[in-house]
Amino acid sequence: MGERAETEVNVKKRRSLCKKGVIGLYVCAGLSLVCTLYMLYYSITYVSSYYAGYGMSISEGIKDVVQYVISSTGNYLGFAILFLAAAVILNKVDALGIKPEATEQIELKKAFESQLLGDAPEEKTEDTEQEPLEDPQQEAGPETQECEAEPDTPEEPASEEISEEDVSKFPENKENQ
Repeated sequence: MGERAETEVNVKKRRSLCKKGVIGLYVCAGLSLVCTLYMLYYSITYVSSYYAGYGMSISEGIKDVVQYVISSTGNYLGFAILFLAAAVILNKVDALGIKPEATEQIELKKAFESQLLGDAPEEKTEDTEQEPLEDPQQEAGPETQECEAEPDTPEEPASEEISEEDVSKFPENKENQ
């Protein structure tokens, strides 16, 4: 397996773990919120039954009621907020992480830089096969004295094809016509 494939597998594993972690944190936040609501209901019913048992109204001891309700529900609400914040942060960090497309771009940039510096030889792929030329005259190419007499002109890359008009301009081809 190549280095690129291993990198993509690692990125996919990390992404799947992050997704599972984010879902787990959202579930924990939801469960903590449900516990908060249950404890809020339980605290209010307990305080109201307590004051009703002694024949007092809740408004007489409102400070004690608020303190009791907050102390019984505050922990669950705090954990729900923390779980939710952790899920949002993990989701944002995962979105900023290296994606497979970015990894491919980094590898292409490294390969390009190494080719420019001549550090590593270029890997040969199956896509570099040359297509056969259609015209046999193009295959042989014109070798005349005119071409040898002009060494100052830069050579054209071998990948460019010569058209029919260009071939007919050479003196040896004019004799054949």
